[in-house]
Amino acid sequence: MSTSNLARLSAVEQARLVRTREVSPSELLDVHLEVITRVNPKLNAIVTLVADQARETALKIEQRLAKGEKVGPLAGLPIVIKDVTLTKGIKTTYGSPNYKDFVPDQDAEVVARLRRYQCKDVQIQELRRGLRQLRRGTQLIQHPRERRF
Repeated sequence: MSTSNLARLSAVEQARLVRTREVSPSELLDVHLEVITRVNPKLNAIVTLVADQARETALKIEQRLAKGEKVGPLAGLPIVIKDVTLTKGIKTTYGSPNYKDFVPDQDAEVVARLRRYQCKDVQIQELRRGLRQLRRGTQLIQHPRERRF
């Protein structure tokens, strides 16, 4: 399978490929990071990218798979957490300059559950300020369906 198509597969299919070791968590992460690198300058949607943390998690999952250990149903999947959700140890700005340096000391329950299922935090997305408009400071964040990439 071509890596360019990998990022477009469903989460269920990506997770299956990781569990069956057809794709390593690191390979899947690399594909998603490449998409972020290529598309984010146009979308302006990523506030905090935690690629190093995601890489550490990917390697841990690879080690567990190599040992034949069972992994969680979402193990190895890169995820997006909106910037309005508490993420322990990761900057959470709520899309506001007032919180530009805020780093929570706990996870929101949804984040804690995702971590238990061994997802990789790859990116933290910006606060939604309306159905079709996202902003970081004063810069408009583009919706991917409104542009061709």
